[in-house]
Amino acid sequence: MLVAIIAVVLALGGTAAAKFGPFKGDKIIKKHSLSGNRLKNNSVTGTQIKSSTLGKVPSAANADTAGGLTGATIVHSANVTNPNNSQDEGTVTCPSGTSAITSGVVTQGGLGQNVNSFGIRADHATAFGWVNNQSGTASTFEVWATCIKTTVTGTTFSADHASSGHVGK
Repeated sequence: MLVAIIAVVLALGGTAAAKFGPFKGDKIIKKHSLSGNRLKNNSVTGTQIKSSTLGKVPSAANADTAGGLTGATIVHSANVTNPNNSQDEGTVTCPSGTSAITSGVVTQGGLGQNVNSFGIRADHATAFGWVNNQSGTASTFEVWATCIKTTVTGTTFSADHASSGHVGK
């Protein structure tokens, strides 16, 4: 008999919910009351997150010091003129006492302007870039480099900063 009464109450309760519902989570759950493991995947976006409360991503632990390369300097050339239907070279030189360890080119001419090549010269202080322009109009580009205080022997860079150690061959 008790089981029958419980079944009737549950059935009527379901009928009442259907008549006055449907009940949705937004209506019956108090705002800001759920823990993270109760949220639907991809339901939280950047607007709901206070970025200052986030910690550093473990894989980015050395990002602030480039893995110990303190004192790195990023340099770039002035805009290099790149007329239509031409191939032009731009360069940038690292400050005295430093050597380039990376180089790159930033173009402003859209899809018609293409980087032909870029790199570091044998003096280890000058980065270069060659750019082709087939955009239909004159454009510009810049050459960029990352420079660190180094001792250069052949193609080996040994950083003067003790925590940096061997940078590369």
